[in-house]
Amino acid sequence: MDLYGNVSRVLNSTDMSPLKRKERVDENSAPSWSEESAELQEGDSSRQHQVKAKALQASQFYEEKLQSIAGGSREEAERGSDEYTLHYKGNNITLKGVDVKEIDYTKRLDSEQAELRKTFNNRVRKAFVKDLAGDGDKQDDLANAGLKDMDVEMMKNGKIPPGYQVHHKMPLDDSGTNDFSNLVLIKNEPIHKAITNLQVAQIDGMQEGDTRRMEWVIPKGFVYPPDPSYVTISPQN
Repeated sequence: MDLYGNVSRVLNSTDMSPLKRKERVDENSAPSWSEESAELQEGDSSRQHQVKAKALQASQFYEEKLQSIAGGSREEAERGSDEYTLHYKGNNITLKGVDVKEIDYTKRLDSEQAELRKTFNNRVRKAFVKDLAGDGDKQDDLANAGLKDMDVEMMKNGKIPPGYQVHHKMPLDDSGTNDFSNLVLIKNEPIHKAITNLQVAQIDGMQEGDTRRMEWVIPKGFVYPPDPSYVTISPQN
């Protein structure tokens, strides 16, 4: 994905991060190039190079912030991440390479969620998998995750490979957005279904606008698991 496009999409969204109440980009600490831009308009060619350097520096700053929040490659998933055990169909499903956070889950208005879900179903899901499949830097990660060439070809056409889903790391029912940084291509069974079951159990009885403190598991990276060893399945005692 183009670096400037990724940053622009995030900065223009009403919610800069899928974890808006927990971790935000500190705009005051980001490099600023407004003064240099003004001098650029006056035709100072020597300053033009400085402006471009400042712009690149700021773009990298925001990109690093996004990666620290949402995760990136397999290597990033391995650093400073947690394990979490879910229960599904009588089994313990232990996940490596996830973030486990205490969040204040606030149930969104049904009308807002429906509009976001409609956009996701009609456009965003297809665009996300096409973006993954078309990014040469992500091909090794997709292959390590077990995706075949035919799966990647399907993704290039906006189709979801068999056995996978596109998952919102922070749900649309709460603070989640359709930004690509909030999405992950995830194995449907047992991982996605187990996470969904946990969500349903934790929000049981909540009404629009209600807030409840809860533990939340967030798969890191853009594909999960990044390889089969990240998931361990064992019978419940």
